[in-house]
Amino acid sequence: MGQQATDPDFLEFQRTINANIKDGPRIRQRILLRKLFTEDPGFSRFLDSAMIADAGLRGVVASDAAKIAELVASKNEQYSAANGEDLFKATNRTTRALRNIGQPINDYEGYKNLMDELYFLFHESVADRLEGRVPHSFRDINTLRTDLRHDLDHGKKGKVKSKKTKTGKTFSKYAGAPSPEGLDPGRFLLVQSNLLSAITQDLRQLVP
Repeated sequence: MGQQATDPDFLEFQRTINANIKDGPRIRQRILLRKLFTEDPGFSRFLDSAMIADAGLRGVVASDAAKIAELVASKNEQYSAANGEDLFKATNRTTRALRNIGQPINDYEGYKNLMDELYFLFHESVADRLEGRVPHSFRDINTLRTDLRHDLDHGKKGKVKSKKTKTGKTFSKYAGAPSPEGLDPGRFLLVQSNLLSAITQDLRQLVP
């Protein structure tokens, strides 16, 4: 969109064309792969782990984690000015979680730890201060973490089925697969990248 463009990936894409950079084709391929993974994470099943890794997701994860930390601080300042308290409760645990979510994951155990950190940041530390206007990604984190740390088989058969269906659809939105169990290790980084990207977008649009 010319001078109105804001997407950093597409700005970089255009820059490699305008500047005729030697590695331009490789950079543009990485950008398009990342965009494709965001729109349709299920496409990753057609690629091997090496090609997924070559999309530059580690750098994207680190970048989005840094943006999330900046946005959390910014939203806290805005919310505190109006309400006299932080939106995201500032504690040592909050600082640790913000640091840890940028560490690339590559297995199921790493995924569980990531979801614990995200759950603390965007559910526990917020409490009820976003009641009625919780962003989609925050709700998805709650759904995915509940699947990991609670027994979904407990309850009436109809409700159990509904919960499992909801969890499968939610995970598939970020991974292109219905469950983290048995997921190829190379695709966990894709899940992390898509989650952090969604959180970043929601935080930008959040009005404290």
